Amino acid sequence: MLVELIENGVEAEKRKQQEFLDLAERLRRATDPKDVSRLGDQMGRMVFGGRCYKDFGSFTACGRGPIPASRSSRQG
Repeated sequence: MLVELIENGVEAEKRKQQEFLDLAERLRRATDPKDVSRLGDQMGRMVFGGRCYKDFGSFTACGRGPIPASRSSRQG
């Protein structure tokens, strides 16, 4: 039973990694700005666990609490 649980966990992790790689590839290939934004948001939720909640264009507010963290949206 323990071996089966470990195998299931390993398989689940492999699926998550593949989903991430597939999403990254779709984002890399996207040309429509709306698709890029949507896929970028999706990737942000995948990486940060949905903690980024407001995109202001030049930066995105992430985290919890009275003073959330921010990250630049600019490509430099």
